[in-house]
Amino acid sequence: MLLATSPIVDRLEDYLASPRQDALPSERELRTKAIAALRKGLYMEALACFITLGKLKDIEGAGYLSKLGMALIWRRQQEYSKALEVLNEALGLGDDRFVLLDIGLTLHHMERFEEALAVLDKVKDKWPNDPDVWVYRMPPLLSQGKGQAALDSAEQAFPLRHKSSDNGQTLFVSAALTSVAFGLSALKRSSIEDLAVATKAFIKWRARARRNKQLAAFKQAVEECTKPLPDEERLIFDDFMLSVKLGSIKDPFDRWDAIAEEINKVWPKDLDAVEAIRRQRR
Repeated sequence: MLLATSPIVDRLEDYLASPRQDALPSERELRTKAIAALRKGLYMEALACFITLGKLKDIEGAGYLSKLGMALIWRRQQEYSKALEVLNEALGLGDDRFVLLDIGLTLHHMERFEEALAVLDKVKDKWPNDPDVWVYRMPPLLSQGKGQAALDSAEQAFPLRHKSSDNGQTLFVSAALTSVAFGLSALKRSSIEDLAVATKAFIKWRARARRNKQLAAFKQAVEECTKPLPDEERLIFDDFMLSVKLGSIKDPFDRWDAIAEEINKVWPKDLDAVEAIRRQRR
C-alpha cells in the first residue's frame, strides 16, 4: 500500500543539531559530535555521546536531550521498541508535546496505528493550534483506510502551516501522498465517490503548493512514492493521473475533447463506435 511509511520529516535531528544560544560548551560539543556521528552512520558513537550528555548534571534539561537523542538513534536503526521506551522516559522532563508527537510517529512505524492515533489525538485536543499534530495524524489515518479523514486533517493544518517547524513543506508532501494513496485505493475499490474526492484534493493541494512555492516538493513526493510501484499499481496510478488531468479542465467542452483524445489513443481505427456499443450490450 502506498504511504506504508510516514512522510514526516524527522525533526529530532534538526532540534538536537541546534543547541540553545546559551548552551554550555560541553553541551554544544556533545550534541555536535553526536549529530556528526549520526550522519555518518556511526550510531554507537552517537549513542555514547547522548548517554554522556545525560550524565552532565550541570546542564539544564540534559536528561531530556539525552533521551531524545537516544530515541532518534534507535528509530534510525528501526529499533522501535527501544525508541518508544526512552521516549516514554522523556515525558515530564521537557516539552511533552514534542515527545508525544514522536511517540505517535514511533507507534506508526511499529504499525500500531490505532495506538498512534490515540496518542496524537491527545496532543490535538491539548494543542489544537499546532499544525504538526494534524500532519502527524495523516499516516495512521490513511494506514487504517481512512483517506477522507486524513485529508480532513490536512485541511486543519493548512491555515496553521506558518507555525510549523519546516514552514509547511511536510504538509504539502503529506497531502500529495495522501491524495494519491486515497485515489489508488478508490480505483481498486471501484469507488467513484472516493476517486472524485481524491482527485479534487490532489488538484487543490497542487495549486496550493504552487502558490506557497512548495510545488517542487509536492511533485518530488509523488514521483518518489510512485517510482517503485509494480506494473499493476503503475497502471492504476496512470488512471488516477488521467482523472486529475480531466478534473483540471474547467471548460466542459474542452474536457470532452480531452476525453475523446484519450479514447482515440486506444480505439481500434477499423472498429465502428456504434457497433462496439451494440456488442457490449449483447
